[in-house]
Amino acid sequence: MGFLIICSDKNASLGLDSWLRNNYPDCDTTVASNATQGLKVLRDTEVDLIVVVDQAAQIQLCCDIRRLSDAPLLMLDDTQDSRDVARAIDSGCDCFLAETVSKTVFVAHVEALLRRASAGIDPTTHLLNARSLERVIGKEIER
Repeated sequence: MGFLIICSDKNASLGLDSWLRNNYPDCDTTVASNATQGLKVLRDTEVDLIVVVDQAAQIQLCCDIRRLSDAPLLMLDDTQDSRDVARAIDSGCDCFLAETVSKTVFVAHVEALLRRASAGIDPTTHLLNARSLERVIGKEIER
């Protein structure tokens, strides 16, 4: 299982990495300190979860991530503007949490996103994603 954290704050990224490793000891976590590095990782590596923390131009970043990956995307930001949250979700973010979220709530959201992804359910539409649909169709053709 692979996770990508895009975060310019070294302490925050270390904390999130620790939370993920404590709950998923076999996971490989890559930390990118900016959007450019994060997008490069996505071009080169398939990941199971993307966490973006308080990045400038995060709406554009969501769009860029969605062009490269259908992995669940969780954003952490301290915005108080509900329009910013709505724009992030409209741009491909699956879950938007306050940057000050507790470990328990963060891990619960990660669990839910991974559970839906492993079931092949797109977290935004609650429908089968393309990869799962191909698996289902492939199994039907094999029969």
